Amino acid sequence: MNKAIFVGRLTADPAEINASGSTKGATFTLAVDRDPERGSDGKIKRDDQGRVIRKADFPRIVCWARLAETVLKHLNKGRLVAVECSYRSRTVDGPDGKKQYFNDFHADSIKFLDFKSNSKASDEEATSTSDASTADGPPEDF
Repeated sequence: MNKAIFVGRLTADPAEINASGSTKGATFTLAVDRDPERGSDGKIKRDDQGRVIRKADFPRIVCWARLAETVLKHLNKGRLVAVECSYRSRTVDGPDGKKQYFNDFHADSIKFLDFKSNSKASDEEATSTSDASTADGPPEDF
């Protein structure tokens, strides 16, 4: 099974992907907090000021068709989302002839988890899927 679920905030506004053909694409990066680290004594690690030491991961999310249109229209930097996706790796020949390796997560569905007045849409919550066969028209949730 190739499935991942991330909950995090967008680090920047989504960017449109110019793919070959007429399918619209979008990409964005999430900031996903890790659980706090624990020492050998089982206690949560803290810095000199007593603050919990936190780390984050930054997965690159890619989406296509109707889901990409929804992301480009309704999401922006800072929005909290849950993304259900699958892992994909790819290689590209670089300008110097060396292979470059990329690791992406292709979104199957995205759930908006917050409401912000500065968002691109005034919807409190929305869910959409990347089913290309339903890519003609707005999501039913809107």
